Amino acid sequence: MRISVLATAAFALSSGAFAAEPPQQETFTALFATTCMQHFYAPEKLRANMTSQSAPVLQGEQSQFFLGGSPGTAWSIRLPDGMYVVSWRDDGVCTVFAQHAPVAEIQSNFAALVASAPEPLIASPRATGGPNTDALKTSSYAWHRSEEETELLFTLTTSSEATAAVQAMASMAVANKPNNSFKAKPLRGSP
Repeated sequence: MRISVLATAAFALSSGAFAAEPPQQETFTALFATTCMQHFYAPEKLRANMTSQSAPVLQGEQSQFFLGGSPGTAWSIRLPDGMYVVSWRDDGVCTVFAQHAPVAEIQSNFAALVASAPEPLIASPRATGGPNTDALKTSSYAWHRSEEETELLFTLTTSSEATAAVQAMASMAVANKPNNSFKAKPLRGSP
């Protein structure tokens, strides 16, 4: 019986086989690990966790900004070092936002967190297609199995501009693999 990348990752993330902990306790990456990564396959647990922490649910335009106009829930989290938002879209995208962030530290910690995957998954960097300028940086990694058509995609976008409304945004979603990663299977009777 073949187990899908999604089932493998769900088991690894929920069982502790892969410790979703950043190498240092910088708040943004730790929050991403303990919300999106820990509860990706159990969004009801994410909702219960946010409720137990009395995290306010954002409404109206604020909510729509963090959900990208899609249906879902966005929670505001005030911690000693700043304001954060955790959002869960109904289409299965989980995202953490930071108003102010130590950008270089977050970039390093995010890469350390997702650049390796629990076995039998493979971690690979991905072309981002996202913004990459002097001030905006986007990086992506995927966890996948070679025979699967989908992957878990982790994306981080940071801004070094102090006046940016959001200085860091990390997301996790299931995505189709890029076409160039598929190996065509020969047809019956083909050489």
